Amino acid sequence: MVISIISAPKLHILGQVPDDLARLQFGTTIIQGSQLISLTTLMPNMKVLALSQRHLSLDVVINFMKCFPCLEKLYIESCMRGEKNVWFHKYQNLIGTLDIRLKKIVLINYGGTNSHINFAKFFVLNARVLQSMILEVSHKISGEWIERQHRLLETENRASRGALVDFVYHNSRPGPLGWVGAKVAHDLSTADPFVRLRDWSG
Repeated sequence: MVISIISAPKLHILGQVPDDLARLQFGTTIIQGSQLISLTTLMPNMKVLALSQRHLSLDVVINFMKCFPCLEKLYIESCMRGEKNVWFHKYQNLIGTLDIRLKKIVLINYGGTNSHINFAKFFVLNARVLQSMILEVSHKISGEWIERQHRLLETENRASRGALVDFVYHNSRPGPLGWVGAKVAHDLSTADPFVRLRDWSG
């Protein structure tokens, strides 16, 4: 599948973008798979992004953030562990120059694996204006498990001191991000249609 957007200056919500999308083009900026082929057109008005990934990939998300420099909300759904998402050495030079504007991150199907921990920890330690990170799990969790995850994520060293990192478990899942009905998707009264898919709104 190829999606090409020539000009959309008022576009501020994009989703759900699947990871099998062969090519996504915004003006002359081209994202192909996980690779940023060309970055010449920025979309500063983009505020909300929803992604669906079979394999959770920090590389893909960083490429989108380069294209959408003022992104405030990120919803990402993953069904497999995916890449290791080891980032410290790979993005050491980028961290000082990438201005992460994200205020809210929702990671659906968080499993507490090394891949998921590394992904989430990147934002915990580098997103300076982050207000909320919601890690939704598909299995029952204990207080001990949550405490261990906080240690692994190094939440005490978070870049945004006011950021809340919450683990959420749903007994009955409300469905994947892709289940956005036409009525919700076209409701211009809300700046974020994806928040309605869960019973949290923080």
